[in-house]
Amino acid sequence: MAKVGVIVPVYGVEKYIERCARSLFEQTLEDIEYLFIDDCTPDRSIEILQNVLEDYPQRKTQVVIHRMEHNSGQAVVRERGTQIIKSEYVIHCDSDDYVDANMYKILYDKAIEGDYEMVVCDYATITDGVVSNKHCPVPESKFDCISQLLSHQFPSYMWNKLVKREIYQATDIEWPKGNLWEDLATMIQVIQKVERIAYINTPLYYYCFNPRSIVNNKSKENIVQNFLSRRENMKIMIKSLSNKALIKTYSDIIVDMKFNSLQLLYPYVNDRKIYDLLLFSYPNMVMTFLLSRHVTIRSKILYILALMRLYPVVLSVLKIKFR
Repeated sequence: MAKVGVIVPVYGVEKYIERCARSLFEQTLEDIEYLFIDDCTPDRSIEILQNVLEDYPQRKTQVVIHRMEHNSGQAVVRERGTQIIKSEYVIHCDSDDYVDANMYKILYDKAIEGDYEMVVCDYATITDGVVSNKHCPVPESKFDCISQLLSHQFPSYMWNKLVKREIYQATDIEWPKGNLWEDLATMIQVIQKVERIAYINTPLYYYCFNPRSIVNNKSKENIVQNFLSRRENMKIMIKSLSNKALIKTYSDIIVDMKFNSLQLLYPYVNDRKIYDLLLFSYPNMVMTFLLSRHVTIRSKILYILALMRLYPVVLSVLKIKFR
């Protein structure tokens, strides 16, 4: 059994996969299982990966390239990966990012040192060549951890968290299908199963802004799909809280999340189907939104404008005024 298993979804990353793969194969931790999952990528990503692997013959026996039956999206690919992986600890890596050469050794050594079920490290974002370090200390209590996950104060990314394999493979983990908030829906469940978490105050993962990623696709069709993914994954989060007392504890944060997800739809409320999503996705929540202490006055006004289908008009006027 390998010490660490790295799950890497591969789709449309021929510009980035070489950088990612080299950073993985050059890890100072020798005992690693690499699981690259080809999500039916339409480009040369897998060919490039295989060419890079030729430069690291000592890693060949550690690498598995698994191909999905059809394009399934990152959430489903990650689930498949955790079903296949056999290592002691598991971590994810996005194939358009890269990692510090010591990342997995540092995380694993820390995990073994204190018998931790999860180890979290800082990360850095890279946008147009500008590097910005992001600190994510672990909240002191499980209550605070879940609260800060839900409110996005504690990042839910799966690529900066080393987790014991059996936690990911627990039979009661409900894996999301949509590709927005899927890491949040998963991590909310994982955190509830973890008792001991360690923190490494060093950026070891490099998140590279990719303008072609699903998060940055601003087409109407993609915006709607993003909203639907968030809505479905929120159902998984709420279900995972398991009892009414917990749901009530986090109710204000959940209301805020629902409200924020609806804002994706505002520019398109003149489309009847999208307007129906705004009205009926969270039935009986209008007054809850408007009375919530966690929703700003500005946000409430924008919500009312969207309900009245005036938001696109106001937005257009403001663009003309401040052009």
